[in-house]
Amino acid sequence: MRLSAGSHDEPSPRVGTFVVPNGLPGITVIENWKSLGIRATGSHDVEYSNVEIPAENVLDLVDPLVAEQNNRGHAAMTLALTAIYLGAAEAAQEAFIRFAHERVPTNLGRPIATTERFITLSGEIDLLVSGARQMISARSMAI
Repeated sequence: MRLSAGSHDEPSPRVGTFVVPNGLPGITVIENWKSLGIRATGSHDVEYSNVEIPAENVLDLVDPLVAEQNNRGHAAMTLALTAIYLGAAEAAQEAFIRFAHERVPTNLGRPIATTERFITLSGEIDLLVSGARQMISARSMAI
């Protein structure tokens, strides 16, 4: 998380990376996450209003015009969240394939997995999921 100092007694404001402990006064969780299938990830909105962060939780406070922050921690968290979504996509892909092999409409007389449309769609899904997996693997090596 990146925040800029709002009230301070320094001549010029600095920016930094902060570890914000849950439960501090001023933190409000807005429970608006209602996505089907990934509700357990709990991606609600969080509002911060005049949150006082303990000094030991301030990392790399710097002048925003001079120094760059090391955002490896942020990158690692983003990678973990991306992996959760990839896992959900892979589970959905497996369920889709299983359903298509089990579903045999009477008028078709064979599983819908054998139809040209399913084969095309399944290939497109596999291309997207495997591409996402490769991107996550490449990114994890860079961290």
